[in-house]
Amino acid sequence: YGHVLSRLSDALIVESDRDGGDGSGAPALLAGNAYFQESWKRDENVALGGVLALGRYELARGIIDATWGRQDDSTGRIPLRLRPGEIPGYTSSDVTLWALVRLAQYISLTGDVEMLRAKSDMISHFFRRSLALCREGLLPSGSIAVQGHEWETWMDTEFSARSGFPIEIQLLWLTCLLTYADRLEPELGLAMRAMAEQTRASLELFDRGDYFVDHLTAEMDQVDLLTPNAYFWNVLDLGFDWQWEERSLAHGRRELGGISGIRTLARSQWERVLGPEIAALARADRPLPSAGKINYHRGVEWNWLSQFFVAGHLRHGHPEMAFDRFLARQIYDATCTAGLGGVSEVF
Repeated sequence: YGHVLSRLSDALIVESDRDGGDGSGAPALLAGNAYFQESWKRDENVALGGVLALGRYELARGIIDATWGRQDDSTGRIPLRLRPGEIPGYTSSDVTLWALVRLAQYISLTGDVEMLRAKSDMISHFFRRSLALCREGLLPSGSIAVQGHEWETWMDTEFSARSGFPIEIQLLWLTCLLTYADRLEPELGLAMRAMAEQTRASLELFDRGDYFVDHLTAEMDQVDLLTPNAYFWNVLDLGFDWQWEERSLAHGRRELGGISGIRTLARSQWERVLGPEIAALARADRPLPSAGKINYHRGVEWNWLSQFFVAGHLRHGHPEMAFDRFLARQIYDATCTAGLGGVSEVF
């Protein structure tokens, strides 16, 4: 499997211009080989987990170095994507958080503390800017970098903007606070530890009993949507009440577990959110088809999200369920039906 995975990752690795034309040839992972012939730093850092799992540390180092090549002064964010000749955009509330998670994992696996020292000024700047934005420990999303640009996370489009406080941003933010508080200068680290306590306490605002809701509004009111974002904690070393985790996994398995991937909105909420006509497009044995951006991130199955449910079920001692429910069909599709030998973005 390792050999196959290495060949798959090779197919998406390109040499790109780190600064849009300096000829440095920094490595990059394409967001896809069909539609996105460019480096999207959010997608790239999500996928970097696979590069690290394969032990391809030199490749990972090059990608991380390029990822932290530019920074927005006002927000401390790194670019969402890099295109030669294009001014970088910073309209992503999750790209820097994913990059911080992968950097810490890389350092833990390799002991390459020099990379942390080289990027510490940029990392500190991001945390200072972000601490100033927080409300009750929560990091906001939407209209942060550009006024009126409210779609800043992986799940957002102009049709499904989540301006306010998305749950996965808070889970990533809490992880990054805890991970870096002891790695930066003492005064900043003290502020980060205090903020982490507030963040964890404020997660109660998302609790719906058996799951975290997808996001809070800018006024910090619950938006009762169940999406896979509520399950990012499974890969971020964030533990909650054990019985609550069991109930949450069971609820997510029932509502979000799809045929090959993970539904991006609970099935029981399709009619209320999407309307009866779109909800009726799906039959019991088939996934919800795409009706364009209206439901592309709201109901359609995405395959990369399976990792969160696999991790959760392994954590709770259910390996057979993790494989049978969330991996077996995806492996079949990748090897027998997709034709390219890869995992499709959506199903």
